[in-house]
Amino acid sequence: MSHEYFNPVRSVYGAGALSSLPDLLAGRRALLVTFPEARALGLVGRIETLLGDRLAGVIDDVRPNPDVAELKALYEGFWRRSDQGGGVDVIVAIGGGSAIDTAKALMVGTESGEFDALVTLLATGKPFTPHRVKTLIAVPTTFPPRCDQDGPDLAKTHAAPTEALSSGPPTTAKLPSPDSPTS
Repeated sequence: MSHEYFNPVRSVYGAGALSSLPDLLAGRRALLVTFPEARALGLVGRIETLLGDRLAGVIDDVRPNPDVAELKALYEGFWRRSDQGGGVDVIVAIGGGSAIDTAKALMVGTESGEFDALVTLLATGKPFTPHRVKTLIAVPTTFPPRCDQDGPDLAKTHAAPTEALSSGPPTTAKLPSPDSPTS
């Protein structure tokens, strides 16, 4: 049984929620941003099957805690393709914080399409209105450690619609706890 909640983002969760992704896209083209193991776990194939030709591309090499140097080329390539007519309307992020944070960086476009311009805007610490923005659908596969205290932090900008989608166990990779004994 799936449930839906909206305030101020739309949340779809529960068993089978991932299958609502095509309806959430409503015909829009999407880019998938995820972690390297997602393909081997079958997540990329599942999204490819669900979205068909609405899936414009896949970034499946997001490493843990990507640094600014890694994001710069990715960001500028994303917005350059967008400016040349090869853009997407929605970014679907599947994974933990690194995949979702990478997608959040991609969704906010500067006028120049240069990552340094975004870093400069963020460094001021002041709110700003992005020149252009993409919708983000986040599919978290990890539980934020402080979610119960701070609430979800999927996107800080209110300039674009943000949606959270969680399909529970089918999209969650079960990894041993760091505190678990290993053999």
